[in-house]
Amino acid sequence: MSLRLPASDYRDGITNRYANWFDLDTDEEKNICLSFQVQNRIEKYAPDGRLLWRADRPLNFGTDVIEKGFVTRGGAQGPKMNVVSSGIAADAKGRIWVISLRRQLTKEETGSRSSITTDAGEVSRKITEPKVVKGDVYKLEIFSPDGVFLGEIPLAHHAHGIRIFGDNLFIREDYNTIFYQYKIIENESY
Repeated sequence: MSLRLPASDYRDGITNRYANWFDLDTDEEKNICLSFQVQNRIEKYAPDGRLLWRADRPLNFGTDVIEKGFVTRGGAQGPKMNVVSSGIAADAKGRIWVISLRRQLTKEETGSRSSITTDAGEVSRKITEPKVVKGDVYKLEIFSPDGVFLGEIPLAHHAHGIRIFGDNLFIREDYNTIFYQYKIIENESY
């Protein structure tokens, strides 16, 4: 079976491809959970492709195209847009966990790469390591199986991906190749 998702149309092929990138996970019932990286859009689909729910949230920044033809960090050309999220995972109770950004990272927080390339290949490369982010950039947002926002948890480090195994939540930080492990503990007082 294939699932065709509705894409946002930015009236430009390169922008459409970039702006519709998403992270995904499936829950215990094989529902498909999506978080779009540069759109304020979280969606959950049934295995047959029916939209079960869609959520957005208040953001401290815009999601429009900032600049077309921008050269990305990997050297490809695409639009410059603000990043909204960087991962999604479903736990055994069907809750959806999304890594979201409270604000955009500064150049110092992302680091930089520059190189000089000639016909003979790359001549030199300069890499500036990213600095540790303040605790005001990344957060985990938690949604119920029905899409109700349950709350958020601030993160004090970079967060580029998420996986959940049982009651263990893992967050990947690409810059330093680190995995942070957290334990999901149920609060019985609620």
